[in-house]
Amino acid sequence: MALNSPLAVHIFGPSTEGYEARSAWLSRLWAYNVPPTDVETLDKFDSYFRALRKQLMHVRPNLSPHDPVYILLTHEDLLQLIYILRDHRACRRGEIYEEISHRCDDGDFIVAKGSSWQGFSVAGEGVHPWNDKETFIASISSDLALERKLEDEEGREFSYLFNVWDIKRKTINFHFTDNLLEHLRIRRGHLKETTIMICHHATTLDRLRGYFDGDWPPGFDSDTFIDETLNTLALLIPNEQYIMHTRTAWSWYGSEMEGYRQYGEPLDGEARNQRYLTRRIQDYRFWRHRLLQIEKLVDESAPKGLFDWSRERLKGRERYAFWMAVLGGIALPTLLALLALIPSIFQAVES
Repeated sequence: MALNSPLAVHIFGPSTEGYEARSAWLSRLWAYNVPPTDVETLDKFDSYFRALRKQLMHVRPNLSPHDPVYILLTHEDLLQLIYILRDHRACRRGEIYEEISHRCDDGDFIVAKGSSWQGFSVAGEGVHPWNDKETFIASISSDLALERKLEDEEGREFSYLFNVWDIKRKTINFHFTDNLLEHLRIRRGHLKETTIMICHHATTLDRLRGYFDGDWPPGFDSDTFIDETLNTLALLIPNEQYIMHTRTAWSWYGSEMEGYRQYGEPLDGEARNQRYLTRRIQDYRFWRHRLLQIEKLVDESAPKGLFDWSRERLKGRERYAFWMAVLGGIALPTLLALLALIPSIFQAVES
């Protein structure tokens, strides 16, 4: 998971824990045996570490861009970043940055640590940047739009067509991310292609249940947050064991796993094995706003082509309009053309 996800702040436990305690926790979380001296050898942790090291590199003015300064040299550097966020999550961004400058004399290190906060400003719709006067927790709350009131949604449920396979029939793609804050984020590319981000780490989230035990702010229950996140995976990638006619979505994720594995970025297979607890919109608090944004996007999007139109599971009025258009645009002209050929056929036979 990315550094600035709500869960990653706690990923190594309290800063008072020793290396052995952190290693034991990592072993339980990732299901690997952590070597006594080199945490980087963990496949998943190593991938996460290398991605952050590249993200936080800094180029000094007097050096070539091809000779960057890598700030994260050891896993302890990464732990220090996480500890700062954890220990100061109730402080404002400006105060945290000031604390960093007091602790560190290395100018490059300060610049790199400051840039780590920019992870909140990832590309996507509805992104809430973390400003200097806002606390870490308040920024997360704003980014998830937790303060928005539920309007005209009481009792309404997400459709059974609200899954990756039926959504892909429209001009919408999916991309998997390790950053929990990007989960369900809508991105638009420079060619106006639309992509929905999905955080696939179901196994990690499941193992984090009960780990925090009151270490979160009031009203932000960690287990409820985890359960709701897993439930969003069940909505989008429904398990055929629990819902009929969802084999296509389940199988699609399997093909995505193979594709990502070839590029050395394995996806969590448990993401497609979650059993949803509810489809009622009012039962979602943390991800409700983003789910409704996706629902609106799907409603406003059209299938990619005639084949997708023909397989689209439309509402009655839309289905009637579609087949009337097919009849008027294709079938009727074809029939008239055949009728026009009949006299020519008779003339040819008589001659």
